Amino acid sequence: MTIMNKELNLFAKIVLRENYGEFEKLLSKFETSDKKEFVRLHKKMFERAEFDTEEYDDIDEQLLFQSFAIQVKRMFFVDWSGEEYVGQVKRSISIMLKHFGENLFKWNTKKFESTLDFSVIKRGEYIPLLFSAMDKQLEKLDYQIVIFDELSDRYCYSLLPKSDMQLVNGIQTAYFNIINTKIYTLYLTDRGSESGKILLYLKNKFAIPLNEIKTFAAQPEILITRGNIVTVSKEKAEIEKIGGKVRIDEE
Repeated sequence: MTIMNKELNLFAKIVLRENYGEFEKLLSKFETSDKKEFVRLHKKMFERAEFDTEEYDDIDEQLLFQSFAIQVKRMFFVDWSGEEYVGQVKRSISIMLKHFGENLFKWNTKKFESTLDFSVIKRGEYIPLLFSAMDKQLEKLDYQIVIFDELSDRYCYSLLPKSDMQLVNGIQTAYFNIINTKIYTLYLTDRGSESGKILLYLKNKFAIPLNEIKTFAAQPEILITRGNIVTVSKEKAEIEKIGGKVRIDEE
Protein backbone atom coordinates (compact mmCIF):
# COMPACT_ATOMS: atom_id res chain seq x y z
CA MET A 1 0.00 0.00 0.00
CA THR A 2 1.18 3.54 -0.73
CA ILE A 3 2.25 5.27 2.46
CA MET A 4 -0.97 6.72 3.89
CA ASN A 5 -2.87 7.16 0.63
CA LYS A 6 -4.97 10.31 0.36
CA GLU A 7 -8.31 8.54 0.93
CA LEU A 8 -7.10 6.91 4.13
CA ASN A 9 -5.48 10.13 5.31
CA LEU A 10 -8.72 12.07 4.75
CA PHE A 11 -10.73 9.49 6.67
CA ALA A 12 -8.17 9.40 9.49
CA LYS A 13 -8.32 13.18 9.93
CA ILE A 14 -12.11 13.18 10.03
CA VAL A 15 -12.44 10.22 12.39
CA LEU A 16 -9.57 10.97 14.79
CA ARG A 17 -10.18 14.73 15.03
CA GLU A 18 -8.16 16.05 18.00
CA ASN A 19 -6.28 12.74 18.20
CA TYR A 20 -4.95 13.08 14.65
CA GLY A 21 -1.77 14.92 15.74
CA GLU A 22 -0.87 12.07 18.05
CA PHE A 23 -1.53 9.60 15.28
CA GLU A 24 0.72 11.55 12.89
CA LYS A 25 3.61 11.23 15.34
CA LEU A 26 2.95 7.50 15.69
CA LEU A 27 2.78 7.12 11.90
CA SER A 28 6.10 8.93 11.50
CA LYS A 29 7.76 6.56 13.96
CA PHE A 30 6.21 3.58 12.19
CA GLU A 31 7.60 4.69 8.82
CA THR A 32 11.14 5.09 10.14
CA SER A 33 11.35 2.25 12.69
CA ASP A 34 12.10 -1.43 12.41
CA LYS A 35 8.65 -2.93 11.94
CA LYS A 36 9.16 -5.85 14.32
CA GLU A 37 10.39 -3.57 17.10
CA PHE A 38 7.62 -1.03 16.51
CA VAL A 39 4.93 -3.71 16.73
CA ARG A 40 6.55 -5.10 19.88
CA LEU A 41 6.46 -1.66 21.53
CA HIS A 42 2.79 -1.18 20.63
CA LYS A 43 1.69 -4.80 20.98
CA LYS A 44 -1.31 -4.09 23.23
CA MET A 45 -2.70 -1.53 20.80
CA PHE A 46 -2.59 -3.95 17.88
CA GLU A 47 -3.98 -6.80 19.98
CA ARG A 48 -6.88 -4.61 21.08
CA ALA A 49 -7.80 -4.37 17.42
CA GLU A 50 -7.32 -8.16 17.13
CA PHE A 51 -4.40 -8.00 14.69
CA ASP A 52 -1.85 -10.79 14.90
CA THR A 53 1.39 -9.19 16.13
CA GLU A 54 3.34 -12.30 15.17
CA GLU A 55 2.58 -11.40 11.55
CA TYR A 56 4.25 -8.02 11.93
CA ASP A 57 5.26 -7.87 8.26
CA ASP A 58 1.54 -7.59 7.44
CA ILE A 59 1.07 -4.52 9.62
CA ASP A 60 0.74 -1.42 7.43
CA GLU A 61 -0.54 2.16 7.69
CA GLN A 62 -4.16 1.09 7.42
CA LEU A 63 -3.89 -1.40 10.28
CA LEU A 64 -1.99 1.19 12.30
CA PHE A 65 -4.80 3.69 11.79
CA GLN A 66 -7.47 1.15 12.73
CA SER A 67 -5.57 0.05 15.84
CA PHE A 68 -5.02 3.63 16.99
CA ALA A 69 -8.63 4.63 16.28
CA ILE A 70 -9.90 1.63 18.24
CA GLN A 71 -7.55 2.42 21.12
CA VAL A 72 -8.82 6.01 21.43
CA LYS A 73 -12.41 4.78 21.02
CA ARG A 74 -13.08 6.60 17.77
CA MET A 75 -13.69 3.28 16.03
CA PHE A 76 -15.14 -0.06 17.13
CA PHE A 77 -15.69 -3.41 15.47
CA VAL A 78 -18.21 -6.22 15.62
CA ASP A 79 -18.28 -9.65 13.99
CA TRP A 80 -20.35 -9.94 10.81
CA SER A 81 -22.48 -12.70 12.36
CA GLY A 82 -23.68 -10.74 15.38
CA GLU A 83 -22.87 -9.01 18.64
CA GLU A 84 -20.56 -10.61 21.18
CA TYR A 85 -23.04 -9.55 23.86
CA VAL A 86 -26.43 -7.85 23.78
CA GLY A 87 -26.03 -4.09 23.52
CA GLN A 88 -22.44 -4.18 22.24
CA VAL A 89 -23.06 -1.85 19.30
CA LYS A 90 -25.33 0.49 21.26
CA ARG A 91 -22.72 0.87 23.99
CA SER A 92 -19.94 1.66 21.53
CA ILE A 93 -21.97 4.31 19.68
CA SER A 94 -22.93 5.90 23.00
CA ILE A 95 -19.21 6.15 23.83
CA MET A 96 -18.51 7.85 20.50
CA LEU A 97 -21.42 10.26 21.04
CA LYS A 98 -19.77 11.40 24.26
CA HIS A 99 -16.69 12.43 22.25
CA PHE A 100 -18.98 14.96 20.58
CA GLY A 101 -20.41 16.15 23.90
CA GLU A 102 -23.67 14.25 23.48
CA ASN A 103 -23.85 12.89 27.01
CA LEU A 104 -27.62 13.00 27.47
CA PHE A 105 -28.77 11.05 24.40
CA LYS A 106 -31.17 8.23 25.26
CA TRP A 107 -31.76 5.32 22.91
CA ASN A 108 -35.33 4.27 22.27
CA THR A 109 -34.40 0.60 22.47
CA LYS A 110 -37.97 -0.63 22.07
CA LYS A 111 -38.37 1.40 18.91
CA PHE A 112 -35.47 -0.10 17.00
CA GLU A 113 -35.97 -3.59 18.41
CA SER A 114 -39.56 -3.49 17.14
CA THR A 115 -38.21 -3.01 13.60
CA LEU A 116 -36.12 -6.20 13.80
CA ASP A 117 -38.12 -9.33 13.07
CA PHE A 118 -35.85 -12.09 14.37
CA SER A 119 -38.06 -14.77 12.82
CA VAL A 120 -36.93 -13.75 9.34
CA ILE A 121 -33.45 -12.34 10.01
CA LYS A 122 -30.75 -14.70 8.77
CA ARG A 123 -27.22 -15.06 10.09
CA GLY A 124 -25.20 -12.11 8.89
CA GLU A 125 -28.19 -9.82 8.36
CA TYR A 126 -28.66 -8.59 11.94
CA ILE A 127 -25.77 -6.13 12.23
CA PRO A 128 -26.58 -4.14 9.05
CA LEU A 129 -30.22 -3.93 10.14
CA LEU A 130 -29.19 -2.84 13.63
CA PHE A 131 -26.91 -0.12 12.23
CA SER A 132 -29.72 1.15 10.02
CA ALA A 133 -32.23 1.22 12.88
CA MET A 134 -29.80 3.11 15.12
CA ASP A 135 -28.96 5.58 12.38
CA LYS A 136 -32.63 6.56 12.17
CA GLN A 137 -32.50 7.61 15.82
CA LEU A 138 -29.21 9.45 15.37
CA GLU A 139 -30.73 11.63 12.64
CA LYS A 140 -32.19 13.97 15.25
CA LEU A 141 -28.63 14.77 16.37
CA ASP A 142 -27.27 15.07 12.81
CA TYR A 143 -24.84 12.17 13.24
CA GLN A 144 -24.41 9.06 11.14
CA ILE A 145 -22.70 5.71 11.54
CA VAL A 146 -19.95 5.19 8.97
CA ILE A 147 -18.67 1.73 8.14
CA PHE A 148 -14.99 1.29 7.32
CA ASP A 149 -15.24 -1.86 5.23
CA GLU A 150 -11.81 -3.47 5.47
CA LEU A 151 -12.85 -6.37 3.20
CA SER A 152 -12.93 -8.83 6.10
CA ASP A 153 -15.50 -10.74 8.15
CA ARG A 154 -16.13 -7.96 10.64
CA TYR A 155 -17.58 -4.46 10.66
CA CYS A 156 -15.35 -1.57 11.70
CA TYR A 157 -17.47 1.52 12.33
CA SER A 158 -17.25 5.09 13.55
CA LEU A 159 -19.61 7.97 14.20
CA LEU A 160 -19.48 11.19 12.18
CA PRO A 161 -21.45 14.42 11.88
CA LYS A 162 -23.53 14.34 8.70
CA SER A 163 -21.44 17.14 7.19
CA ASP A 164 -18.28 15.03 7.56
CA MET A 165 -20.03 11.92 6.32
CA GLN A 166 -20.67 13.65 3.01
CA LEU A 167 -16.90 14.02 2.50
CA VAL A 168 -16.12 10.30 2.74
CA ASN A 169 -19.24 8.25 1.97
CA GLY A 170 -18.76 6.05 -1.06
CA ILE A 171 -14.96 6.09 -1.11
CA GLN A 172 -13.67 2.83 -2.60
CA THR A 173 -10.07 1.62 -2.85
CA ALA A 174 -8.38 -1.72 -3.38
CA TYR A 175 -7.98 -2.03 0.40
CA PHE A 176 -11.17 -0.63 1.91
CA ASN A 177 -14.56 0.95 1.25
CA ILE A 178 -16.35 3.64 3.23
CA ILE A 179 -20.12 3.24 3.27
CA ASN A 180 -23.20 4.34 5.14
CA THR A 181 -25.76 2.10 6.80
CA LYS A 182 -28.50 2.09 4.17
CA ILE A 183 -30.21 -1.27 3.71
CA TYR A 184 -30.82 -2.81 0.31
CA THR A 185 -32.80 -5.83 -0.85
CA LEU A 186 -31.66 -8.13 -3.62
CA TYR A 187 -34.21 -9.98 -5.77
CA LEU A 188 -33.65 -12.73 -8.30
CA THR A 189 -35.75 -11.66 -11.28
CA ASP A 190 -34.67 -14.14 -13.99
CA ARG A 191 -32.89 -17.50 -13.86
CA GLY A 192 -31.24 -16.84 -17.20
CA SER A 193 -29.98 -19.52 -19.55
CA GLU A 194 -28.21 -21.54 -16.81
CA SER A 195 -31.37 -22.51 -14.94
CA GLY A 196 -29.84 -25.61 -13.40
CA LYS A 197 -27.05 -23.63 -11.76
CA ILE A 198 -29.52 -21.15 -10.32
CA LEU A 199 -31.68 -23.97 -8.94
CA LEU A 200 -28.63 -25.47 -7.22
CA TYR A 201 -27.68 -22.06 -5.85
CA LEU A 202 -31.19 -21.56 -4.41
CA LYS A 203 -31.30 -25.08 -3.00
CA ASN A 204 -28.02 -24.60 -1.15
CA LYS A 205 -28.69 -21.04 0.01
CA PHE A 206 -32.15 -21.67 1.44
CA ALA A 207 -31.72 -25.39 2.30
CA ILE A 208 -34.74 -26.31 0.18
CA PRO A 209 -35.53 -30.03 -0.35
CA LEU A 210 -34.83 -31.24 -3.87
CA ASN A 211 -38.48 -32.10 -4.51
CA GLU A 212 -39.56 -28.53 -3.64
CA ILE A 213 -36.92 -26.46 -5.40
CA LYS A 214 -38.73 -26.09 -8.75
CA THR A 215 -41.89 -24.85 -7.03
CA PHE A 216 -39.86 -22.41 -4.96
CA ALA A 217 -37.98 -21.13 -8.01
CA ALA A 218 -41.20 -20.59 -9.97
CA GLN A 219 -41.93 -17.37 -8.07
CA PRO A 220 -41.84 -14.27 -10.29
CA GLU A 221 -39.22 -12.72 -7.99
CA ILE A 222 -37.27 -14.25 -5.13
CA LEU A 223 -35.92 -12.22 -2.22
CA ILE A 224 -32.30 -13.32 -1.94
CA THR A 225 -30.93 -11.15 0.85
CA ARG A 226 -31.10 -7.85 2.68
CA GLY A 227 -28.11 -5.88 3.91
CA ASN A 228 -25.70 -3.07 3.20
CA ILE A 229 -24.42 -2.40 -0.28
CA VAL A 230 -21.31 -4.55 0.19
CA THR A 231 -23.27 -7.61 1.35
CA VAL A 232 -25.82 -7.25 -1.43
CA SER A 233 -23.19 -6.60 -4.10
CA LYS A 234 -21.30 -9.79 -3.23
CA GLU A 235 -24.47 -11.87 -3.57
CA LYS A 236 -25.34 -10.04 -6.79
CA ALA A 237 -21.95 -10.89 -8.28
CA GLU A 238 -22.34 -14.55 -7.34
CA ILE A 239 -25.74 -14.82 -9.03
CA GLU A 240 -24.69 -12.95 -12.15
CA LYS A 241 -21.63 -15.17 -12.44
CA ILE A 242 -23.91 -18.18 -12.95
CA GLY A 243 -26.19 -16.35 -15.37
CA GLY A 244 -29.00 -15.05 -13.19
CA LYS A 245 -30.51 -11.59 -13.33
CA VAL A 246 -31.19 -9.51 -10.22
CA ARG A 247 -32.63 -6.22 -9.00
CA ILE A 248 -31.43 -4.17 -6.04
CA ASP A 249 -33.91 -1.94 -4.16
CA GLU A 250 -33.02 0.61 -1.50
CA GLU A 251 -35.27 0.39 1.56
